[in-house]
Amino acid sequence: VHSTTQRRPKEHFIAVEQPRLLAAPATPYDTPTWAELTVDKTQHVAFDRAMYMLPIACVGKTLVVRGDKSIVRFWDRNVLVKVLKRAERGGHSFDEDDIPEHKRAHVLRDHLRLIEQARAHGEAIGAFAVGLAVEKGPWLRMRRLSALLNLVRRFGNARVEETCERAVDVEMYDVDRLRRMLHQPVAAPSDVPTAKVIDATARFLRPKETWAIKNKETP
Repeated sequence: VHSTTQRRPKEHFIAVEQPRLLAAPATPYDTPTWAELTVDKTQHVAFDRAMYMLPIACVGKTLVVRGDKSIVRFWDRNVLVKVLKRAERGGHSFDEDDIPEHKRAHVLRDHLRLIEQARAHGEAIGAFAVGLAVEKGPWLRMRRLSALLNLVRRFGNARVEETCERAVDVEMYDVDRLRRMLHQPVAAPSDVPTAKVIDATARFLRPKETWAIKNKETP
C-alpha cells in the first residue's frame, strides 16, 4: 500500500490514471529527417529528391531543414522562415507569394499572362501570341510565347510588330519562321532618294580615229 494514495499502485492506476490516458497511436511515429541546405540563386533547395522554393531573401543562406511526413520546415539561425507542404520525390513545393513577378508566369505555367505581356508590346504581337497558344501542350505554349517575347527584346517593338502583321495576315503562327523573317535584311524605304552614280570611265574614252592605223603613203 502506497503511503500517499493509501492504495496499491495497480489499484490507483486503474481507478485514476488509466481513464486519463489517450488512445494509443494507430500510425507509426513520424520520424523527422534533418539536413542543412544552401538556397541557390533560383530560390530552390533539393531535399529528399524534391524541390522547394524559398523566399528571395533566403538566397545564398544555409538553412536547417526538418522534413516530417506532411510538412517541411526551414530555419535560419533558429528562426523559422518557411513551412511548406511535403512534396513527393521528383515534385515541387512552393508558396505563390514567394514567386518574383518576372517568374510568376513560368512557375505557374500561366500562358495567359505571357499573352498579356505580348499584347502590351503591340496589337499584332498579341494576335500572333494568341495563335501560338492554340492546340499546343502547356510547356510547348510556354516555350513558344517566351521565344516571342525574347524576339521583341532583341529586335524591338516596331520591327516585330511589322513582321507579326504580315504573319497574321496569312495566318502563319510559327515563331521559328518569324525569327527567320526578322533575320532577313530590312529593305530601304522607297522615299529615300538613290545616289546618282557618275560613270568615271567616260573621261578615258577617245574617238575611234585616235586608234586608226594610218597609211604610210599618206603624207
